[in-house]
Amino acid sequence: MAGASSFITTKNVQPLDRSGFWINASQYFSPSNAWTITGRYLFASADSAVANTDLGISYVKEISGFNFSLEAMFRWYRAEILDINLNNQIITRLEKGNTYRISAQGSYKIADNISVNISMGKDFDSLFIQSTSFFALFGVNYSLFKPQKVDFEKK
Repeated sequence: MAGASSFITTKNVQPLDRSGFWINASQYFSPSNAWTITGRYLFASADSAVANTDLGISYVKEISGFNFSLEAMFRWYRAEILDINLNNQIITRLEKGNTYRISAQGSYKIADNISVNISMGKDFDSLFIQSTSFFALFGVNYSLFKPQKVDFEKK
């Protein structure tokens, strides 16, 4: 289980920008194969209030020095947006709906503490931008500490 918040330190702005919490449950069904289920709730409050509830599943395959995963995540969103109606009155417009994300990730271990990572797929559709987005990320991960192998076998 985890949670996070983003705070704004400037004056005349709401101090809490966004927050959320999530839970992950993983199950290794062999030494190199695992399923992970993720649930999360994210909330942002600015000129509009947006809340997302996400539920997803991913499969992870570990091969000597290489990891590969596939992920599908579904999102239900609700947004309260300040708007102006035809009579020039300020109203709060309510938008609700759902969208999904499908992605594939891979990482290749160059050294014990360095890996190269790539992620690509279809991102969530945006409530505010009417387009379907594709994302691709490439990066290098450097771990400060030596990874510890966790033994999941029953004894």
